[in-house]
Amino acid sequence: PLSVHCRAVYRPVTYRGSFRCPEDSTMERIWHHSAYTLRLTLLEGFVLDGIKRDRLPWMGDLLVALLANAYSFADRDVIAWTLTALGRAGIATEHVNGFLDYTLLWIISQDLYQLYFDDRPFLRRGW
Repeated sequence: PLSVHCRAVYRPVTYRGSFRCPEDSTMERIWHHSAYTLRLTLLEGFVLDGIKRDRLPWMGDLLVALLANAYSFADRDVIAWTLTALGRAGIATEHVNGFLDYTLLWIISQDLYQLYFDDRPFLRRGW
């Protein structure tokens, strides 16, 4: 007989936000599935894209994840660690993830991070 084993890996987070739409339960299911999918990308302290593929932090995905995380989990650490990793990968000498527009998104994400998490010490440490 064939035996298959699976190990679930995820970041323990608390759902701090919710979405209610009494007129349309489909919208509520979409929100729950989306929040759960976001939770699956919060691995090893970072927001990782392609949980079934490359498992790397990508700036374009982080911007969306930052906004969704702020309302779903309010987990500032995972956002801060990912912003730090992407910035320290060489932003002074090359563009984030090799894309000029991702470097701009990194700067915009710093502003959004402050808007949602008000973490001035993080901003000072990064510079």
